[in-house]
Amino acid sequence: MNNKTLYIIIFASLSITIYYNYQSFKKYTLDDYAKSHQICPVTGLKTNYTSCIQEPDLNNGFIVSVSSIEDISKIQKSLNENDKTFLIKKDSKGYYIINNDKKQIIPLCEGMNKEEIMKKMDTKDIYSSI
Repeated sequence: MNNKTLYIIIFASLSITIYYNYQSFKKYTLDDYAKSHQICPVTGLKTNYTSCIQEPDLNNGFIVSVSSIEDISKIQKSLNENDKTFLIKKDSKGYYIINNDKKQIIPLCEGMNKEEIMKKMDTKDIYSSI
């Protein structure tokens, strides 16, 4: 095999490796969150409210959108009691909350993130102390 062919093979291999590794480092976008936040992870209904929840094991707050104010209490109670009804998990792009077959990707609870999601989703704020 001549050097030119070897260089082409090496370049192609590196390109493919970089491309697939770059895809795994990609994070969720605002549009990804907005699409996910259309459906409540508790009821499966359209969302009307957005709030922060606290995950005690991760010691972090996350933004979640729900259909009713009571849904936030259900999620928070489950997380506090660690009853596994609602789980917060992490994949290569970020965090998500899962309840049976209902899944919502959730960003960290930071002022700008919450405001952007609420504006995009046209949801109301539920006061939270996180």
